[in-house]
Amino acid sequence: MGNPTLTAAFWRYDRTQPLIDGRVSPDGFGLACNILRPEDAFALAFGDAPFDITEISLSNTLSTVSQRPLPYLLIPVFPSRTFRHGSIFIRTDRLGRRVSLSIVR
Repeated sequence: MGNPTLTAAFWRYDRTQPLIDGRVSPDGFGLACNILRPEDAFALAFGDAPFDITEISLSNTLSTVSQRPLPYLLIPVFPSRTFRHGSIFIRTDRLGRRVSLSIVR
């Protein structure tokens, strides 16, 4: 009997290309890669959730978990190891407050 296959959805980045072309694979599993633009992968992830593994946006995740359970276990993996946003804007009447996130399953 062969290894079970996981379905994954992500875009063709330099850091996902080894998964796409098979140079890297998960131990003990096959991997069926669905190459989708982020906005398409996010829409599916927060809709039908058809994939075993997917990239999702932090803002959509925060918005969704505040309203309903998310069908994915969240693992904070940042393969690019860089913060891609140029700035964060904070309202001046909110200075000194904290932002925290708790996900309870």
